[in-house]
Amino acid sequence: MGGGGAYALAEAANASPLQKLADDILGVINAHTNLLLGRPLIGNGIDGAPGTGQGGGAGGILWGNGGSGAAGQAGGAGGAAGLVGARGGGGMGGSGGAGGAGGLCMGNGGQGGAGGNAQAFGSGSTTSTGGDGGDGGSSSGSGNSGGGGGYAYSAKGTATGGDGGAGGQTTAGIFGSQGGSGGTGETRRRNGQRRPWWHRRAGGQRHRRTRR
Repeated sequence: MGGGGAYALAEAANASPLQKLADDILGVINAHTNLLLGRPLIGNGIDGAPGTGQGGGAGGILWGNGGSGAAGQAGGAGGAAGLVGARGGGGMGGSGGAGGAGGLCMGNGGQGGAGGNAQAFGSGSTTSTGGDGGDGGSSSGSGNSGGGGGYAYSAKGTATGGDGGAGGQTTAGIFGSQGGSGGTGETRRRNGQRRPWWHRRAGGQRHRRTRR
């Protein structure tokens, strides 16, 4: 079921007669786009189910905000915005979810979800990677920052922090802004100290990964 249909069902129980009439009209308007494209023409995307890492639903093609990605396991990606609307945020936990794409004409890309933290002797490099920043809108949106890599905690300082997510990129457009900067990954010992200097990159550069 598309975002508009699920949203209408969730609101039906407490809706006034006028609200129900409006939902019925939206249901008729969104029926074809839900069937063909899997997203409504007008309406907000649904949020991911809690504890599943499910991605947020895409917002309406013409108008609507993307749903938020669910926390838990690998973070769910934020839903894409419509022609006009805001993005959904990436979910937290596991590998960070990617931020939702910005609206076609207006709206900024979402920020990537933060990577999960590796505890004890775990490694954050493969399971605690920051999510990518969402793409900016094609006309006037801007890319947002990638999520920070997960911190890795270890008594011996041997755990590895996750890579930061890549910054969002703008699509070719009239006033597209520069993509956001990538997040950072870092290893910490249990006493809160940073990794030894020989483990850091030369010149104080951020630890970034390229956008896939």
